[in-house]
Parts: sequence; structure tokens; C-alpha cells
Amino acid sequence: MRRRTAKLSLAQQALDLRLRFPNGKVRLAAAQLVWTGTIEPTPLSREYRVQVTCRTDRVPQVRVLDALEGRPGESLPHVYRDGTLCLHLPGEWAPDMFIVDSTLAWTAEWLFNYEVWRATGEWQ
Repeated sequence: MRRRTAKLSLAQQALDLRLRFPNGKVRLAAAQLVWTGTIEPTPLSREYRVQVTCRTDRVPQVRVLDALEGRPGESLPHVYRDGTLCLHLPGEWAPDMFIVDSTLAWTAEWLFNYEVWRATGEWQ
């Protein structure tokens, strides 16, 4: 079991995002952080513009800002009704986790699986 440490503040998350993704944009308000930047899941992938929204003590939500194409007759898998990505099971994210190491890594994995699904019809 993972030992829990103190939760990270939105300011700590914003600083980490700026340091590790200097070309991204961070907006920080009293109770909300919004990061917009690009992710390239593999060296052969295209870049995707994504937006992460995190509110104090809430699971970060991710949207892909570029249009994602589905497959003929199929809806996009692992996406909530509001368009945010389904990245993990309940309880897998905690407020002591850096967004870069968890949410953005999961987003890159989701985008890779999206590319595989588009090519093969199977979600890995």
C-alpha cells in the first residue's frame, strides 16, 4: 500500500506543471487550476492539445481540445458524457500526487490507446 503524504496545494501543482511543461499555460485561482498544453504520446504520434482542470480536493479532469475522430458507427470509448477523459478507476488518484506524474501520464497513455483503437478497433 502506498504511504499517503500531505496533499499538494494547487500552487505546488502549478509550479510543477510550469517547470516540467514550460510551453504550457497555467491559470491559478483561489480554488482552481487550469493547465493547457500539448502532449505527444509517442515519437510517432501527433501532438494533442489538452486542458487539465483541478479544483481543491477534487480529481483533475482532462479534455482533449483538438477534435478526436471516432470509428465509423462507434462512439469514442472511455469518455464521460461531458467530454472529459476516463483515465483511472475511482480512488486511484489522490491529492498527494503530482498531476504531471499521474494525470498527464495517464492522459498520454489514453491518447496512445486512442491511436491504437483508431487503427485496429480495439482499446488496449
